[in-house]
Amino acid sequence: MIVIAAVVAGILILSGGAAWWKISSDSRAEQVAASEREAEEKERSDAAARAERAADTAERAYRAEIVTALEASIVEDANESVAEGVLEGPILSGYCTATGGGSTDDLTALTGTFECIAVTEQNGDQSKGYAYSATINWSDGSYTWRLGN
Repeated sequence: MIVIAAVVAGILILSGGAAWWKISSDSRAEQVAASEREAEEKERSDAAARAERAADTAERAYRAEIVTALEASIVEDANESVAEGVLEGPILSGYCTATGGGSTDDLTALTGTFECIAVTEQNGDQSKGYAYSATINWSDGSYTWRLGN
C-alpha cells in the first residue's frame, strides 16, 4: 500500500512538474512573441516617422524652389516694365517674404501670401525698390503677383 501511494505520489509530482514546465514554457514563448511583435511595431513606426520627415523635407525644398522661381519672375517682370518705361531701373535683384503669419514651413497651408520687392537700390542691409504682392498655390506650384501691395 505504501509502495502504491509512493508511486501515485511520484506520478502526481511528475505530472505536476510536467504541467508546470509546459505552462512556464508556453508563457516564455508568449513573452518572446510579444516582445518580437512590439519590436516589429516600433520599427514600422520608426520607418513611418523617417518617411514622413523625408517627405516634409522634400516638400520644404519644393516650396523654396517655387519661391525662388517667383522672385525670378518678379525680377523679369520688373525688367520688362523698365524696358517699357513704366518703372525706373536698374533692377538689381528680387526677394519675397511670407506674410500674414504664413510660412513655407507650414505644410498644412494650401497657399502662401508674400510681400516681394524688385530691388533698385541696395545700401548695406537696406533695400529700396518696387513692392509686389504675390500668392503661391502649393498644390500645383503656380503663383500670381501684382505690382503694389
